[in-house]
Amino acid sequence: MSEPIKIAVAGFHHETNTFAKKKTYYKDFKQADSWPKILKGKEFFTYFKNINIPMSGFIDSALQDGSEIIPLLWCSAPPSGKVTDFAYNKIINEIILMLKNISKLDAIYLDLHGAMVTEHLDDGEGYFLELIKKTLGCNTKIIVSLDLHANISKKMVEHSDLLEIFRTYPHIDMYDTGIRSYNSLIKLLNINFLKDKIYKKFVKPNFLIPIVSQSTISGPAKLLYDKVVDQLNTHSCIISISIAMGFPPADGFWTGPSLVGYGTDEKQLKITIIGLLNLLKDQEKNFYTKIYNPEDALFEAKRLSLINKRLIISDTQDNPGAGGASDTTGLLRALLKSKIKKAVLAIICCPKTAKKAHMHGVGKSIKISLGGMSDNEPWKGAAKILNLGNGKFIGTGKFYSGTKMNLGLMASLEIENNIVIVSSVKAQAADKSMLHHLEINTKKVKLFILKSSVHFRADFEEIKNVIICSSPGVNPVDHKKLNYLKLNNKIRLMPLSINN
Repeated sequence: MSEPIKIAVAGFHHETNTFAKKKTYYKDFKQADSWPKILKGKEFFTYFKNINIPMSGFIDSALQDGSEIIPLLWCSAPPSGKVTDFAYNKIINEIILMLKNISKLDAIYLDLHGAMVTEHLDDGEGYFLELIKKTLGCNTKIIVSLDLHANISKKMVEHSDLLEIFRTYPHIDMYDTGIRSYNSLIKLLNINFLKDKIYKKFVKPNFLIPIVSQSTISGPAKLLYDKVVDQLNTHSCIISISIAMGFPPADGFWTGPSLVGYGTDEKQLKITIIGLLNLLKDQEKNFYTKIYNPEDALFEAKRLSLINKRLIISDTQDNPGAGGASDTTGLLRALLKSKIKKAVLAIICCPKTAKKAHMHGVGKSIKISLGGMSDNEPWKGAAKILNLGNGKFIGTGKFYSGTKMNLGLMASLEIENNIVIVSSVKAQAADKSMLHHLEINTKKVKLFILKSSVHFRADFEEIKNVIICSSPGVNPVDHKKLNYLKLNNKIRLMPLSINN
């Protein structure tokens, strides 16, 4: 009987918006939010059960297959500004030290994001993978799962054996990506290297794709990922193909979309990857998305209400899932000015307002200075406290499925006949559980204003009318508004539109 495959596993997640002012500190990785605080060792086996995170899928697959899993460290922090050198070095050094104390590893699986930037490193994952490879040598396989928004670098490809990337946005396949990562590892381990060689192919298109245009529910992105699956089913010589759409608000040379593939037939792999690249280029004009200003968005909301249609307005530019502070009040002001009633706006992160609501209690009216910490534009006025919550609940939608939420003190406030959801820890408004926690009947709401770009579509899919709005925030839809200093000068800032 052969010995089980011995695999170390670790994770280090951060999606860095280099245009966000607030840096990401070590304490941010220690704070639980929509994902857990730092996990070590056997804690993996307790937390990563029935949860939509890549590590969960990988561990389940490995254990079912009889492999030995050695858990090291896993952590994440909410998307925000650059990771401090102290936080980055402390985390990677701890993982490296753990690795040095393990002998005879067959592989390591790393659950990473792919768009991490530190105070002095534009390619956080690339440098980390280089250290991993130096530590383990060439005989230990390095398998990495990445977010669909990864900005893949040459170093990431060079210092790993295989990169496996999410195929959905909203990211409802994170668990499945962990499974695919394990299956790809097994394929690599089973290849007869005396007979076959593994080839890699890595290419980058020449334009950035706005986050709001990257949804795989429909449109050009769906077409591309469907083609990926088709090619994998057609060519058995191809082990893996992945497309990353990139994370535009990270200023770096490698920012932007990527295609990467692995296989035993170099010619077929090249044909497949170049074919996908050409398909992406052909679809460029279809990545265009219409954007509304707040006033026009709310005018459309009024029009739809007259014919009893439900609507979601996406406050994408303050999306905390893209590094936004989740505290700008531009859309709130426009909502109140419009005289619309019974809308639900979620989520404004304002710990002091949440605390004040808990001090006074349900039914009381209080004067508040809400949000605006990031841009010095808080909304000031009166609010009635409708409901209170401790911020601890389980995610129920396809994206946050099984996630143990910890958003701190929460409150629902009535402001001029509308409901505003307030939290103490920022989180993307992408799951109905966030509203159910405060006893909001989401079936009766006609207008939602959500600080989210695309992920909300996974749990609010029954609402077909969606408007993307340009309100204040650090995640602009138009990349020409960002002051890039390090981006490859051959990369266009926006896709060519239908009219251009």
